[in-house]
Amino acid sequence: MLFPLLFATAYCLPVVLQQEILVQVDREADIEVAVRIETLEGELIADFHGDRKLVLASNTKLLTTAAALTALGADYRWTTRVFLEEDALWIQGNGDPSFRETPQGNPGEDFLDALAKSLRENGKEKVGELWVDGRAFPGPVRPLLWPGGTQEFSVFCAPVSACSVEGNCVLAKVARRSVKIFPTLSPPIQVPFTSRAAKTSLSMWWTGGKVDHTLQFGGGTSREQELRLAVGHPLEVFGRWVKSGLQTRGLLVGRVRVAQGDSPHPSSTPLLIHPSAWTVADVVQLANKESDNFMAEVLFQTIGYEKGTPPLMRAPEALQASFEELGLLPAAYSQIDGSGLSRRWSQPVNQSTPEDLCALLRKMAESEEALIYFHSLPVGGKDGSLKNRFTEPLFQPNRVRAKTGWIVGASALSGYLLAGETPLVFSILINYTKDKTSRTNNARFKKMQEDYLHEILRKWTIH
Repeated sequence: MLFPLLFATAYCLPVVLQQEILVQVDREADIEVAVRIETLEGELIADFHGDRKLVLASNTKLLTTAAALTALGADYRWTTRVFLEEDALWIQGNGDPSFRETPQGNPGEDFLDALAKSLRENGKEKVGELWVDGRAFPGPVRPLLWPGGTQEFSVFCAPVSACSVEGNCVLAKVARRSVKIFPTLSPPIQVPFTSRAAKTSLSMWWTGGKVDHTLQFGGGTSREQELRLAVGHPLEVFGRWVKSGLQTRGLLVGRVRVAQGDSPHPSSTPLLIHPSAWTVADVVQLANKESDNFMAEVLFQTIGYEKGTPPLMRAPEALQASFEELGLLPAAYSQIDGSGLSRRWSQPVNQSTPEDLCALLRKMAESEEALIYFHSLPVGGKDGSLKNRFTEPLFQPNRVRAKTGWIVGASALSGYLLAGETPLVFSILINYTKDKTSRTNNARFKKMQEDYLHEILRKWTIH
């Protein structure tokens, strides 16, 4: 069990708290508030409409990461398989998200080095076709209910695919008279770039007849800047990255092709089986600590791929089986993506209740992966999405470990709270219809969450 390893548990419980902080907000038109607080043993500390089912926003990641640790295990690693069939090179992925530059190195370059070496060891200096097989993750690459329009190519909306590079984003490093694009692709991304001296902010977008081939810039370039943009066709981009990488290493590569549902499958023995540089534990950390949508979606799709019966069963059903394995009621968790970014106004999705979220948090505290799950959550006043929240002395040291969540219409905070020496689980959910006033600004709801937890700790201290 998690918390006895971290804290000496006490059982002196305060009286149930007054709910005025919650009542005042919940009474307002088009705002719903739901709260639940329990001990790890399930003893009720506070409840305010705790059985009210609401949209979770990024608290959905609590479900996804719990299911991933349960279904796949913390040590699971993705594998990328490469096949050589006559004059065609096939790259078959199952979701490895580690092909990107990091402070510790670049696992993507390591993969390209291993691939080039394997080809040469088999006497190949050129291949006629490069096939990218991402069928492990059935489409679409962007969930249908994700934001569209101007948000579609924002980094937080990066598509998910079974083969990816740089989290399916491109990075532009812009100086006064030049721009460099990463990753390097072949054919390259076109940049009709003109230097500007204006001090306005710089923006970047896809343009031209085909996305992922031409970037346009607007605004000033008087200083060095970095911009990121999600791609539209991630499997094609992955293939162009591999082609460029092999050509840089002296091998010739012909046309890049993306495998479709009716494309043949490679039948030869793999030329290369390349393990991911990252484990599920690593990706759970990124998904929760940084609220990384791409990482959460990779976990979501991987569960469907690995645990689906039959294979490639839709991920939501595979997650339901994981919840059942934890001893939870699967129907309590309504989930259609891994990140919580999906939104439907007429029929809300990605929903649960504070009561059921508390049950999940308690079960994870008893699981074999408890410490990994616990330490993946942001620490109030210290890191991740809570770095600038819960900074008051009452919340220190490290009394709040919780997952944040926000999309238009939903604000959430759920996790663990150390009250005195007693570890608690809590969930605070707010759903609302946004208007043009500060009444429905998320800053207000975040303050309400903090004020309520502050009141819990204050009353616990004086009890």
